[in-house]
Amino acid sequence: MENELYATDFVGGGDEELRILRGMMLAVRRNFWIVALLALLAGTAAFIAASLVQDRFTASTRVKLNTRISTDVQFTPDGSDLPITISTLESELEVLRSSDLVEASILDLELITPLEEGADEEAQLLFQDEFEQLVETISDARTVEQVGNVSAVFEIEVTHADPYLAAALANAMGRLYLARQTEEKVRSLERAQ
Repeated sequence: MENELYATDFVGGGDEELRILRGMMLAVRRNFWIVALLALLAGTAAFIAASLVQDRFTASTRVKLNTRISTDVQFTPDGSDLPITISTLESELEVLRSSDLVEASILDLELITPLEEGADEEAQLLFQDEFEQLVETISDARTVEQVGNVSAVFEIEVTHADPYLAAALANAMGRLYLARQTEEKVRSLERAQ
């Protein structure tokens, strides 16, 4: 008798699954218009959501610190001849992340109309607010990371809806950073003479 129950349960189990499947199909057929309406609403919602999302582009540039391989360290007042250390790399990373570099890039690319000479106080305040907002927006869209754990290469990435502006900002930040480093080296050499 146990064998018969086992055989019946096995065969009956397959029939039960078919009955459940038929019940589901019947439910879908009875509620076809509701299912079709829900599918149409879901498709419409997906289309609207996709059209509202703006395309974002990321541009990046890399800058490399000029490293010294020599271990012969000569003292200079500003320490520019010291070999690169982890603390030096961290300091340079903070310089690259500074808002000063963002401000210089904004002015270099003329992303904001400069204030005219002799502008009244209200115009100056309006310009300052607009400038600070632009600096904050670009700072939020920018990331600066060290490539590797102890390398002297840093990557500047800017994400924006306009791919050309993203590229221009990333390149300007890298170029201005390197120009500042060069100016600092020249000043250091002039002081040493």
